[in-house]
Amino acid sequence: MNLPTLKYAVFLAAVFWLGTLPQSLAAQSLDPIFADGFESGDFSHSENGFRWGRPNRTSIVRDDGCLGPNYTTCVDNTERRWENGPGIPGRHSMRFRYPAGEAMSEQRFSIGGAYEEIWIRYWLRVPINFNMNPQGPNSSNNNQKFFALWQDGYSTQGTGGNIQWNFWRQAANGGATFTFSMSNDSLGTGHHGAFSDFMLPEDAGRWMQVVLHAKTASGNDMHDGEARIWRRWEDEADFTLISESTGRGFATPTSGPSGWQAGYIMGWANSTYAENTEFLLDDFMMSTSSLLKATPRPRAPSEVEAY
Repeated sequence: MNLPTLKYAVFLAAVFWLGTLPQSLAAQSLDPIFADGFESGDFSHSENGFRWGRPNRTSIVRDDGCLGPNYTTCVDNTERRWENGPGIPGRHSMRFRYPAGEAMSEQRFSIGGAYEEIWIRYWLRVPINFNMNPQGPNSSNNNQKFFALWQDGYSTQGTGGNIQWNFWRQAANGGATFTFSMSNDSLGTGHHGAFSDFMLPEDAGRWMQVVLHAKTASGNDMHDGEARIWRRWEDEADFTLISESTGRGFATPTSGPSGWQAGYIMGWANSTYAENTEFLLDDFMMSTSSLLKATPRPRAPSEVEAY
């Protein structure tokens, strides 16, 4: 066999080998921990020990107005615009529902290991009626949780450092300001790293792709922990760094491994909404290496209100 023929044979063998890989591995040149497009219609998907917790006013919704996993509950799709946009194939998204005047919609997860550095990426749809002004009944403050990560326990339930990504009501225009807050951090725990106009009423119905980055401190006496958030809207080519908090003194757990082990998405809204308000999330991925690579907007349902 001459050299050109040998090269061609090697090329064909490589193509065949790549074709036998799982699609998620063949398509990604990174170190994935977990990925979920919610096409199972439920929260059953698991990889590398990662598991979703019990739904807490969350559900999987389909683009025809039906809710998984049994699809026996459906809503009128006429006013909800559950269109399928271009991009990642699929018909499902995770839904976070905040009934008017009620504060909780949260999806917890266990990562299945302790990771000193972690990257998270997902698409989030701003509610079609997003407006934080006026506030709904039972409002006690202006902030709402956006995402959280912890080591051995959330907030004061553990001894290791925590990160909370938050957004706050902007009374003047009904929009939201982003902030960080920390728990078990020697440099302090208060809100900081503010970014105004993180979401505005005029963003209603838009999809944003979010990338989060978290790195633990290398020891109790070290101030090298990090937290960041990037965002790009569906019509943007590149990510924008929204905020970062560096030089953090995240405490090391007094027992067990050091590293990010669990978290939640969205969560408690001190500033409740005046109307039923729902966020959609799709194409969730977690990795130990950078996820700052733009991916297409997912094909996903638009909005649900009734259930």
